[in-house]
Amino acid sequence: DEMLPKQITFMTSTYFVGIDISEQFHLISISESTEQQTHTLLSEDRLEQIVGRCRIQDGVYSETIVYKSREIEPDTYPSSNSLSQEDIKIKILRDASTLINHINTIPKLEEIFSNLRPWLRNTNIDDIIHNSIYKYNDLKPVKLLRSNINGEVQVAYLNIDNILIQHNTLTYLYLTKHALREILSSRGHIITWEDIQEEAGRISPQNQENINEHIMRVEENETERIIGHLRNGNSIQERASLANDFKFNSHPSPNGKQFIDRFLELQIFVDFDSITEKLTQRMTSNQYNALYNSVKFWALSERHPFKIIFKEKFPLGIRKTGRDILENLNTIFSSLGLMSVESNKKAISYMKMFCTLSDRIRDRSRGNVYEILDYNVNGFHGEPASIIEANIPISGLFRFT
Repeated sequence: DEMLPKQITFMTSTYFVGIDISEQFHLISISESTEQQTHTLLSEDRLEQIVGRCRIQDGVYSETIVYKSREIEPDTYPSSNSLSQEDIKIKILRDASTLINHINTIPKLEEIFSNLRPWLRNTNIDDIIHNSIYKYNDLKPVKLLRSNINGEVQVAYLNIDNILIQHNTLTYLYLTKHALREILSSRGHIITWEDIQEEAGRISPQNQENINEHIMRVEENETERIIGHLRNGNSIQERASLANDFKFNSHPSPNGKQFIDRFLELQIFVDFDSITEKLTQRMTSNQYNALYNSVKFWALSERHPFKIIFKEKFPLGIRKTGRDILENLNTIFSSLGLMSVESNKKAISYMKMFCTLSDRIRDRSRGNVYEILDYNVNGFHGEPASIIEANIPISGLFRFT
């Protein structure tokens, strides 16, 4: 009889847009635009789809939208250096075309290079499609390709539309407190708007600590579950497929998605146990970038120009002052077209990504010095799983902040 078994008091938007409700109700939609809750943001289309689930002619009794803006005023909008929506669309389409061109080239390569046929025939097109996942800025990962009913590989345009909606939502709709109201009004909706200042101190310090501890335990349990799932893979390729499968089908938290994204970036170079142990440690973005840089340097070919010149300037056992480190590092960076380093402190923080430094040693004649101890700052065992070849350009290889 299409009647619900019990009264609904809460439903997530993902499922709300998939049902019809043949009675009136009060609707409350909540969008939280803090850095930790971006997955709750609702686009203007999604808000209209949700209220449209009420199939009664008079519509809902009432609709209330509770949201928190990012409190950015017009004169502090993101700079022109940020990617525009059109820039992101062009980049996505270009990257998707690159993948499709690669797939289309395989049969041609088989014709030209007969000795490559055994290797090329082992290329699984479905795996390429399944793993054609890319992340743009802080947006959710998207799969760039799809296979149509004829088995032809095509651009996944619906996914691209979704990423553009995400971009608009993140960079405009909740940027200021008036943006959402203005766009809904422009669509003909009658809006009654109220600016409510959030009350401070609603949660006691002890309760907040208990909440934080609970969240930490939940995140640790989720990470253990992800690692257990990934452990079923016997190769880098299998673990990549398992990771992407978990991300898209098991609905991990933002913390879980971040763990998977970081794992996918670094598992190419580091053995499974070592990299998962590293990634279970809580890290800020800057701390992760330092780990990322240290792994990339460790995986560089010994014939790579950056590694050669670095080891020439900073041989093991040598002691250098902070000023020496700054000058030598800037000499290396300048010769390779990289940005200059401005302070001793920043130079030492960069050095710690590439080599293990001793604690400061007091030298009577030179002041404080540091000794170069080794080039494996993470203490990884054995050799890198993959080597970054000497012909790979250094630009874009590291993430310096």
